Amino acid sequence: MKKTCILFNLLCLIFFSSCIKDLEDENIYSKTIISGVVLQEENNNPVKNINVKLTDGENIPQAVVTNNNGEFYLKITNEQISKDYYLDFSADSLFDGKQVKLSGIKYGRKEFSIGTVYLKGGNIPTVYLQTIHDISVTSARITSKVTAGGKSSVVARGICYSTSQYPTISDNHSTDGSGLGEFVSNLQNLSANTTYYVRAYAQNYIGTAYSEQFSFTTLDGLPMVFTNEITNIAATSVTCGGNATYDNGFPITEKGVCWSMSNHPTVINDYTTNGAYLGSFVSNITGLQPNTSYYICAWAKNRNGIAYGEIKTFTTLSGLPVIESPNIVNIYSSTATINGEISSDGGFLITQRGICYSTSSNPTTSSLHTTDGTGMGSFVSYLTNLQPNTTYYIKAYATNSIGTSYSTEISFKTE
Repeated sequence: MKKTCILFNLLCLIFFSSCIKDLEDENIYSKTIISGVVLQEENNNPVKNINVKLTDGENIPQAVVTNNNGEFYLKITNEQISKDYYLDFSADSLFDGKQVKLSGIKYGRKEFSIGTVYLKGGNIPTVYLQTIHDISVTSARITSKVTAGGKSSVVARGICYSTSQYPTISDNHSTDGSGLGEFVSNLQNLSANTTYYVRAYAQNYIGTAYSEQFSFTTLDGLPMVFTNEITNIAATSVTCGGNATYDNGFPITEKGVCWSMSNHPTVINDYTTNGAYLGSFVSNITGLQPNTSYYICAWAKNRNGIAYGEIKTFTTLSGLPVIESPNIVNIYSSTATINGEISSDGGFLITQRGICYSTSSNPTTSSLHTTDGTGMGSFVSYLTNLQPNTTYYIKAYATNSIGTSYSTEISFKTE
């Protein structure tokens, strides 16, 4: 009897399997693969790791999660279809859930796609940049505030900053805690005298939000230096200097004065170097051109660059001798004695001096003249071979390496 039952069951199984095969040959299946894709309503991005459950409200015979592309696949029996099961898309705090009825699915289909299911997503946070303060040479502090987190916790917040506009978290950024509320970002190691663009940011599991863009410029970090008064002005030299009073937190490495015939002298032009560090200094400048206007200022350098003091101007002396008006001592019919006086050599040795004279006004060394030694001081000139009863015009002269200068003109008449 037992062998008969086993034989009977085996025959039934073979018959049933044969029937299933015959049905499948006719494209009629006992189970259906339900598929679809879940996208975010706002941007059509795939929603991954969302639970997709087959349920009748009480039982959950099948459940899967969406893959990275938002796709899902469930194998459902015809019985489950007939008992009015539906798909439940159980979202987390990031998305609203949704239920989809399995209407329209016919018995015996191998596969059935419900198409695209759109879930309404949460929002990115809301963040504002409030104030930029305490700007220095290499740092700044920024106060910001996260006022809303969207449908998700704010997991990171801070400031993005760059020398290019619209920085993101791909650029330099600070990380200043999490959650809602006000926060302060301390930006360090900035470059001096540089414009930075900044935006506050806040991140949740949905994405990253940015505030409106602002900008600020770091301080130049340059020293403070003042230009001294100009003294000892001569034909080719002058004395000047300055005072470096503040290094702005960065040691002074060089200082001095610079000068030029243009009104904006820099160290690109002529300059002196008078040591480093803070303090006053004096520069003795030589090699200038006589009778020339110059502009001069003090300068000081640290790692951030060069600062300049007030620009002052001066004009070098001519460098020519200064001669007093000559004095006539004796006048005769053919001779005269003249005293001369050189009060300044202009800074250069006088190599020739004397009296120029002519019967015409404005005599020079091209006219008749005497040669009466060298150097400064008094001298006497003796004019000879003059014409009687004749008016002569005379000037004292002196010559140095710069040139020849003349006294005022006087005249006399021989007897």
